[in-house]
Amino acid sequence: MYEIRKKQSLLVRIGIGIFVLLLTTALLKTLFKEPVLTVSEELREISNYTNKQTPIQIDSLTELVNTQALVGNKLRYNILIKNNKENIDTATLLNGSKLRIKNMLKTDPKAGYFRENNIVLVYRFIDIDGNYVCEIEVPTKE
Repeated sequence: MYEIRKKQSLLVRIGIGIFVLLLTTALLKTLFKEPVLTVSEELREISNYTNKQTPIQIDSLTELVNTQALVGNKLRYNILIKNNKENIDTATLLNGSKLRIKNMLKTDPKAGYFRENNIVLVYRFIDIDGNYVCEIEVPTKE
């Protein structure tokens, strides 16, 4: 009628408790895991975050107006040059800017994300009147 059962030892109870706790933790991590963002989605988030802080003064003549995440893993920086288009030497601007951007990509630790994900950086320059001056595309592979 009645069975006599031997009490489980304390170590067996602790072992079962730890096993149940680990199983529950693994299950909860699986159920509530954050979705992995694509590079395009991360670029949109970077752009939105940067745009909350704009305009950003770069130097006495240039200012970052805003950024845009473009199709094809491109991030565009729209930069205002505080001068008229006629007074801007585009060849000097293109060469100097391209060298600075490439140097930044090689030396800045934060640029590693761009290099790892083959993101193309695009810099669009406009003059003080809002006229298009020029544009530079710099692949991070270079």
